[in-house]
Amino acid sequence: MSFEFYFVAGTLAAKVSINQNITGLVGNKDTHLTCFFIKEKSEEFLSVEIIAKNITENFEDGKRPIAIFEPERTAKLHPTGEYLLGRVTLTNITYTSTNATLNFHVLKGTDEKDYMCKYYYKDKLRAFSIAKSKDTRILVKVPVSDVHINSQPNQRQYDSKTDNITLICKASGDPEPKYKWFKENNINTIISGTNRYVIEDVTQNNGGSYICEAYNSINNVNYTQSNSVEIDIADERLLPATKSESLTIFTVHASYVIPVICAVVIVVICFAVRKCSCKREKRNEQDVSVIYSEINKHTQLKYRMTKNQETSLQHTYNVQKDTVDGADKVSRDPTLKYNMITGKLEV
Repeated sequence: MSFEFYFVAGTLAAKVSINQNITGLVGNKDTHLTCFFIKEKSEEFLSVEIIAKNITENFEDGKRPIAIFEPERTAKLHPTGEYLLGRVTLTNITYTSTNATLNFHVLKGTDEKDYMCKYYYKDKLRAFSIAKSKDTRILVKVPVSDVHINSQPNQRQYDSKTDNITLICKASGDPEPKYKWFKENNINTIISGTNRYVIEDVTQNNGGSYICEAYNSINNVNYTQSNSVEIDIADERLLPATKSESLTIFTVHASYVIPVICAVVIVVICFAVRKCSCKREKRNEQDVSVIYSEINKHTQLKYRMTKNQETSLQHTYNVQKDTVDGADKVSRDPTLKYNMITGKLEV
């Protein structure tokens, strides 16, 4: 506890101070600011104020109070301190009180500021006076949390072609967390004391679970949190081929497969050509047979037509001959007449 003494008009002034070296955790419920004051019997106690400022600012810049305590009245937050509504409790004071307290129920990072008390009174000469305390600072600390591990390169599986694997651990906290690395099968041996660990020999024996433990210390209390990552280092023969490897494999296979495919295509084409040729020859033979058959039929038809013509001419000749003979007969036999309609001889 520290005190400051102010002399007004040669008279010993009131003494006021504020608690020092305040460190609280985020969410803490027992962080408090207390103004202590002592006045002379002849002095009239008026009020106490708690002033706050950001760490980079000055109190002389006309800072307004965040809380006001007046004797026999309800303590209240000034509009400047309304950001504390619902998170703090103010103690009521009397004319005989010797302290005024602001208690945090939920401490936040925004509460990390510098604070000072002002004590207002009238001295024995009834002059208005102000006594100020030294300033103090609330340091809001954050226990370690949110431990994350990133691996570079970031792959589901690795093989011996990988040069190395870098594991990077990151956590939140104030003070800044420190780190330890362990391997799952030997948690008693620290393999790294920084936030990164490098697997230089990428073999199956170095695969497995790696554990990062982050920690910080607040008010001599250690806070820790850990996380782990599984590193799968597989036989490269069991890993799926990369794009370049797939292209190489395709090229090699193509060098064997393409000639085979070409040979098969050539054989199929030759077979098809031969088959078409055989069909064409067979079709030609059939066409020749058809031609010969047509010629034969035509010859036979022509022969029949010739015979019919000959028969018709012979018949016509016979008719004509019979007609002539009949006419001669009629001419020689006066009893016979030739009927031109029926073509017969009549008596």
